[in-house]
Amino acid sequence: MLGHRRLSIIDLSTGKQPISNEDGSIVTVYNGEIYNYRELRDGLEKKGHRFSTNTDTEVIVHLYEEKGIRFLEYLRGMHAIAVWDSRNNRLILSRDHMGIKPLYYLEWDNALFFSSEIKAFLCLDEFIPEIDPVSAGHYLSLNYVPGDRTILKDVKKLEPGHALISSNDKKKSIQYWNLGVKNNDSIMGQCLKDIDMLLKECVEMRMMGDVPFGAYLSGGLDSSTIVHYMSRNHSEPIKTFSIGFGYDDVDETAYARQVAEHFGTDHHEICMTAKQALRGIPDIIWHLDEPVGDPAAVPTYFLSKEAKKKVKVVLTGEGGDEAFAGYRTYKLLLGGDILRRHLPETLRRVLLPWLVDSVPGFSHAKRYVKHLSAPEGKRIYMSQGHLLNEAEKKELITGDFSNKMGGYEVRKIMRKHFHHLDTSSLLPKLQYIDLKTWVSEDLLMKLDKQTMAWGIEGRVPLLDHRLIEYCLGINTDHKIRYGTEKYILKKLMSKRLPLEIIKRKKQGFHVPMHHWMMDEISEVAKQVLCQKSVKKRGILRPEKVEKLLSGRIDLWRGHQIWGLMTLELWSKMYIDGIRSKRIL
Repeated sequence: MLGHRRLSIIDLSTGKQPISNEDGSIVTVYNGEIYNYRELRDGLEKKGHRFSTNTDTEVIVHLYEEKGIRFLEYLRGMHAIAVWDSRNNRLILSRDHMGIKPLYYLEWDNALFFSSEIKAFLCLDEFIPEIDPVSAGHYLSLNYVPGDRTILKDVKKLEPGHALISSNDKKKSIQYWNLGVKNNDSIMGQCLKDIDMLLKECVEMRMMGDVPFGAYLSGGLDSSTIVHYMSRNHSEPIKTFSIGFGYDDVDETAYARQVAEHFGTDHHEICMTAKQALRGIPDIIWHLDEPVGDPAAVPTYFLSKEAKKKVKVVLTGEGGDEAFAGYRTYKLLLGGDILRRHLPETLRRVLLPWLVDSVPGFSHAKRYVKHLSAPEGKRIYMSQGHLLNEAEKKELITGDFSNKMGGYEVRKIMRKHFHHLDTSSLLPKLQYIDLKTWVSEDLLMKLDKQTMAWGIEGRVPLLDHRLIEYCLGINTDHKIRYGTEKYILKKLMSKRLPLEIIKRKKQGFHVPMHHWMMDEISEVAKQVLCQKSVKKRGILRPEKVEKLLSGRIDLWRGHQIWGLMTLELWSKMYIDGIRSKRIL
């Protein structure tokens, strides 16, 4: 049985799902957008396939008829797809190349269930949701659950670029696509032309649809670049949306206004308070489906609520830091790697920790030193979303639960990704790890869940898989040069954006949890994390968490506390069955 609840973007009148081929032998439901569907449709019609709608969905069934399971290789877009092939009695489930759309599945009661949302499984008779300790351990390390696991025992998710084929009670998972490095030795001038062409194409593709479009504009380089290409190809002013917090150390609205004025956009701005955040927390956690401890889920939810009033599709800048190497961490590790290769081991072990301690803003980055100090073959880079280090886990997590979590599962995952790419260059390895973990299971999940919560669609041009393939192969010194991250993108946009946007230091989409934890949310955090239900759950030690809450709360500590709150509030909803505002 296939079911679907549609967010209508293309062919509003006749695009209802499920959709089948001419004789009804192949049926599909899917979530997402196929951006090259017109090109695919033209080719299929020339081969005799007949279409009854103008939607991109119908291309899937005819392309499957023509190419079989290889149809996935031809798609360019974001998708979670289910195809039922009655001729061969088989079901194909697939998730897009970069993992923009989620797809979960559960083998239960001699049947295979699948959904775009985990909460759908809670409707199954006799299914009792339980926390998977190993996955919880992953979450407590990273702020998200990587790989094919989920926080729920027995529920799995398809990984990006994968398909699950189920036929005659036999199931197999295949990887139809993976990132690789195609070394690009082009000179800077040629790379600039290629990237300009790719960005233009990626943005144009994502402005496809029969509904109003807009963009989330932070005033950073990535979102400003998106607005540039949108404005260049659109006669009407682009609708842009920004959110501020009223705290100078995290507020970027002045930069967003500057970009909006530069391009003459129809700009909309909201200022968010701790009280608003508190009112939205139950809905935000519910829509996440599984815990993602990224505080940016909160403003994304409220920004989507505002955007819903004006548009049905928004383009965002997610993925720019990974595509063009925008993290200071990359620069730190590249510099450290040079030292690692040229310094004696003893000196390296002394000098590298000293260097990390001397870099402002990297107080939590000592974990990167392990990557640089370790012998070849044991080096590991932990991707961006970091919740608790080893010492904090020993302090805060109960011994019983710690034993169930397993030892070094996360390290194995990261090491596998680190050694996947066949290249001697460090930077693409670091980019690859972030794209396979942090991006697909944190950035993209919070964006998809919080936009879809308001019935709008988030599109991410900078994570087009062809653009990512190109960027991974660019020479390292095109991406990081003279100590400047995103060098090639800044050079490309230097005469297209205000100079202040090009030269400003990277700020990131920070949420003022550290301010809020000293204000309205402080008492709520204590109520959530220091109550009897936490002790009964047996994961955290409430008395140790209370000690954590009573200490100095900076930006990083505020994010940690939010990550722990997310886990407990999610558990109340999905495990305890409390699905109302009474969770606070």
